[in-house]
Amino acid sequence: MKLLSCRLYARILFKKALKDKDEEKILRLMQEICGFLASEPLFSKFFKSPMILCEEKLEFIKTSKLMYNFMDFLISRNEVDFLPQILEFYASNFDEHIGRAEIRIASCDEISQEKQSEIKKHFSTKADIHFSVDHSLLEGVRIYWKGNVLPLSSKDFLKNIKETISGVSL
Repeated sequence: MKLLSCRLYARILFKKALKDKDEEKILRLMQEICGFLASEPLFSKFFKSPMILCEEKLEFIKTSKLMYNFMDFLISRNEVDFLPQILEFYASNFDEHIGRAEIRIASCDEISQEKQSEIKKHFSTKADIHFSVDHSLLEGVRIYWKGNVLPLSSKDFLKNIKETISGVSL
């Protein structure tokens, strides 16, 4: 299954869950199922086995009709192994819906707790901010958010100058 299909499945499932006001419940169920899949390899084989009826495979998901139907769909298409990727996109939709953002700030040196607190004041209270050190940066920071990079380091500045200069013909 392509990543695009996982994203589409997640978006459709999230919209339906939102309509049913079950978006958080579905998120928790998907996390549980993915946890089982990750911790117990036999669980994945259980879902793929043609010897076990689909109704038996879905017996433990009776708490949510939507999740039951979604898992039935994945099982019938033999795509249960893609649930972790679907969960990732679903969680992203959920976070966006509630206004939560995951942000990673990479700097050339360790940022003090005091400075981290100061930086966090500039973001939403729902922002989940992680700090890391990237020794390849000369100075400054890079901010990673929603798959985008905001390059604010000297290394990025020099790289942009190099690209600009190399594009100039004399």
